[in-house]
Amino acid sequence: MNWLLIGLLSIPGLLMGLLATRGYTREIELYLWIIFAVFATLVIARTAGSRFFLHGLSVGVAWGVLNGLTVTCPQQ
Repeated sequence: MNWLLIGLLSIPGLLMGLLATRGYTREIELYLWIIFAVFATLVIARTAGSRFFLHGLSVGVAWGVLNGLTVTCPQQ
């Protein structure tokens, strides 16, 4: 598993969480997630070499965790 790749591709989850707390993604959040997912899929397909599913799963979990942390932590 390429952990550097997973770490770099999980940055959009943190970015979306920060933008959502500021209220910038109200109308376009769905489209931004689709763009990020397509981009991550293309990068994983080109650079992962093998274990595409595990790379995609790890990036998806990282997106969910980082997005959830950045959305819920500032509110407490």
